[in-house]
Parts: sequence; C-alpha cells; structure tokens
Amino acid sequence: MNETLPDSNPTDTTHWHGRKVLVAGGCGFVGARLGRMLLDAGATVRIADSMVRGSLDAIADYRDRVELMEVDLTHPDHAIAACEGMDTVFHLAANAAGVTYSGSHHATMLYQNGMLGLTITEAARNTGVDRLVYFSSSCVYREGAPVPTPEDQGWVGPPEASNRGYGWAKRLGELHSELCAAESDLSVTCIRPVNITGAGEHYDLELGHVIPALIHKAFTAEDHLLVLGTGKQTRSFIDAGDVCRIAMLLAERGRDIDAINVSSPEEITIGQVAQMVIDGTGLDLPIVFDPTGPQGPARKAADITHLLGFLGGDYAFKPLAQSIKEMVEEFRRDHLDRD
Repeated sequence: MNETLPDSNPTDTTHWHGRKVLVAGGCGFVGARLGRMLLDAGATVRIADSMVRGSLDAIADYRDRVELMEVDLTHPDHAIAACEGMDTVFHLAANAAGVTYSGSHHATMLYQNGMLGLTITEAARNTGVDRLVYFSSSCVYREGAPVPTPEDQGWVGPPEASNRGYGWAKRLGELHSELCAAESDLSVTCIRPVNITGAGEHYDLELGHVIPALIHKAFTAEDHLLVLGTGKQTRSFIDAGDVCRIAMLLAERGRDIDAINVSSPEEITIGQVAQMVIDGTGLDLPIVFDPTGPQGPARKAADITHLLGFLGGDYAFKPLAQSIKEMVEEFRRDHLDRD
C-alpha cells in the first residue's frame, strides 16, 4: 500500500498529535483507511459504525488502538454520544452502492443517507466540535452538467437520474452542514469525491461499484467478462488512500473551503477499465458489452482546478492500474483462496 504523502504535501503531525478525532463510518472501505492514517499522524481516534456495511476486519490491525462504538448513527442520541468530546469529525457514514442497486432503491438511499447527513452534523455542532469534514458525492451533479464539472454546478437542476435518491441526500447534507456552520462555531468543509476505488472495496456483484464488480465477475466468469453498458462511458477514479490524505490536508488548512471536488486528473472509459482488470488478473477472457444494462451518465469527471490549486499542483496521485492490481491481489487472497 502506498500510504506516503509526496514530500510537497506532508500532513502536519503537530496538528494531529493528541487531537481527538471521530471517524463516522470508520469500519467502511474509506473510513478504515482514514482511521489508520490518523493514528499514524498521532491523533486519538474514535470510530463509530453501525456495521451494516462496515466490518471489524477492516480495522483488525489497529482495533486495540482506537475507541470503537457500534451504533446506529441515524439515531440522534447515538450521534451525540459519538461526537461528544471530539475536536474533529470526519463524516463518512453512508449507505453507498453501485448504480445497479442505487438505481432501483432511490427511496432507501434518500432516507438512510439523508438521516445520516443530518444527525451527525447536528450532533457535531451541538457538542462543540471544532472541525467537520463532510463526505458528499459527485452524485449531487445533474445530468447534462458541463464536464469536467465545476463545484458551482452542485445545485443546478436535479441530481443525475441513476443516483437521484443518493444525490438528493448528499445535497441535503451539504446544505445542513452549511447552515450549521452559520449558526455555530463549527467549521465545515464538504468534499465531493468522484468514484473512489482501491483495496478494501466491497466485491459484491449487486452492491459493489464498477471496478470491484468487474474483478469479481472476471474471476467467476466461464468464457467472457460481461460489462454493463457500451463501455464508452468515461469516469475519473481516485484511490481511497489519496482521498484520505486530501481529507486530512483539508481538515488541517482548508477551513475557508465550502465544497471541493476530489478526484484524479485521469479520465478513462469503462472499456479501458475492463481491459485493466483483465490485464491485472492475467485471465484470457474476451470483454462483452451489454448496451441495455445500467451504465449511468455517458461522461463523469470533475473539474479539479480548485483541488490542484489547494495541493500546489504537484501532488502524485496513485495510478489506477496500480489500484486495480492491489484489488486483484486482495480478491485473490481473501476470496478465491478461502474457497
């Protein structure tokens, strides 16, 4: 795992040393990695997770170094207990899934993520938390928005149809965070990650995102790798480690940033991603596309001018091929080798 920041973008360990930090959703894919990095930076870490999507296995290597709360953060009392005594809160708690599930469960996605967005932020401002980093999503953007999409498009038109329940929930969370900051001393930054990937992902075919789902399908396919959609739709992916490092940097010195896109500069087609998966697995499988399957917007990439300006322009993002290679190794070790 490449967990070392480029020399031009080191985290400020004097900022984190002894700082009390809550990672809400800290047993999930991104949260578990963030908790580990915060500990390494010297923070005192509390993890709160319902364990619906999260797993203790994700923090097994540092479980004895953190305070763990297994709670349902949609309940206000649980959220208050989690935030009590904290200096910084990273709000990652969410019910996130791939387009297949999200596109057929809009009400579920709206309700669950809307409640999570409200309760934790409300608890943070009412318990004297100093700093909140709210993990929003690029799903707040509308279909037909200019691509690459700048931050000012976040409230133009309705969110993309394939993720409208999730998108509206994340918009609600952003608005509530902004209003809480206006009514209290809570300082808030909303980040909009675009297609986070990397080791630690869920490999479930229904709930998983596109890359882990493709890896799963590749290893279980009989004679071809089936890709939903035409394969021509484009995305920008970013490794979870980069997202965590950037979130920490924003918490350290991004106090005047309301919302910011977090993505890599690379835009790639899903067909190219499928080929990277084939190359990573070493399997001899043809790729077959299903144009009738769900595929989301034709193009999805964020304008990261703001982010690159914040980072100084020389941040070294992890290449997607390396992320996929690590995921293939993880799937082979943790799933194939157990069968």
